[in-house]
Amino acid sequence: MAIISVTVFGYLKLHIYVFDDYIVVFLRPLSHPPSNDLLHASLFGFSVFLIFFNISIPTGLIAARFTIVCTNNGFNRNTTIKVLGFCITSTILQAICITFPFNEHLHPDIIINSIKKYNIGIDIITESTVVLGCKISDLKLLSFFICVPIYFTINYLLIIYFVRKYKLYIKGRKDLISRQTEKINKEFLTILIVQASTPICLSGGPCVAIIILIIIQRVDIISFFINNAAHLVSFIPAVNGFLFIVLLPSNRKLILSTLNKIMDKILCRKSKSNNIRESKVFKKQSSK
Repeated sequence: MAIISVTVFGYLKLHIYVFDDYIVVFLRPLSHPPSNDLLHASLFGFSVFLIFFNISIPTGLIAARFTIVCTNNGFNRNTTIKVLGFCITSTILQAICITFPFNEHLHPDIIINSIKKYNIGIDIITESTVVLGCKISDLKLLSFFICVPIYFTINYLLIIYFVRKYKLYIKGRKDLISRQTEKINKEFLTILIVQASTPICLSGGPCVAIIILIIIQRVDIISFFINNAAHLVSFIPAVNGFLFIVLLPSNRKLILSTLNKIMDKILCRKSKSNNIRESKVFKKQSSK
């Protein structure tokens, strides 16, 4: 999933700008005429789906871990359906709520006037760029203002709920669990908490800030903030993979031992080459 997300984000190159009363969205491959507004809006929605799916999955993993360790049923087919069902359903709803206001292309005159007014001299957006857009005052944007805070609140509450229940379960059976098992459980729980919290913090903070900026009409900094936030969120799959590698002690030991071996080989080669040079110099001096 991480590879798919990074590939899609890298190819589509999502851009978001705010010009006076309009929020405009476009994907670079579809920003040139002729461009179909339905396809443009659908791929924008798919990009949003991938962003939020990568946020929902770590929360689902915490729920799955809790089910495996703390229930008698284990992680069976029904649990898998429930976890994936929550992740997919919440993500689809989020994608629909965010994409709904941006379902049509804006009239070219709006972009042309904005470029002239703000003296925009970048190649990313030009007078011929085709964009999806919506007025900031449009009531359709209410879906964005309502759904985004609810989504992140639910994710945070689920993380807190499952982590608390998990810790209480382990604490209540401390005498029955070996130290090694307890240590492994703590390590995996720490990894899952960090993996679940990091995407929410990376995307939740910027999303809330964007809503506040729109409400207080600070259009001068919204475009810069939104684009940087969108590009930051696209790194979530890579961040989660990196966290799993770094946070697990056995992985850290393996990485350090590998690096030490590489350094030893490099240093040995250097010392060997220095010894060869010194021996050559010594031979030349002795021959003289």
